[in-house]
Amino acid sequence: MQAATKNITAKLRQENEKLSEILTHKLHSEVKDLSNVIGTLRNDTERKFQEFTATIGGVSVSLNERIDTHVVATSKMTDRISQETNAIAVHRLDDITEYRTEAESSLKDFRQEYSQFREQVSSEQATC
Repeated sequence: MQAATKNITAKLRQENEKLSEILTHKLHSEVKDLSNVIGTLRNDTERKFQEFTATIGGVSVSLNERIDTHVVATSKMTDRISQETNAIAVHRLDDITEYRTEAESSLKDFRQEYSQFREQVSSEQATC
């Protein structure tokens, strides 16, 4: 019986070693497959990240160009409005200056006429 037990134990050990080798081989194969999948995923992720970065860079450049275009257009519009405002202001100042000159002249004429009127009234009163 001892011989039979030793024989069974030896067979069990052999079967256990075979099973261990098979499982170890399958485990290594699964780990290798998983490593390949992870590597592929890493490469795909890096490629997508680079594409995304390039897209964002393109959007940024395009946006900067559009902003620059609007800044230039706004600056030109502001300059044009400023020039128009200055021209209108100069014209209005000329109008005011001309009006002032005319008003001063009219006032001077009115004072002379009033002075003459007072002198006339005074001389008429003196003769009466």
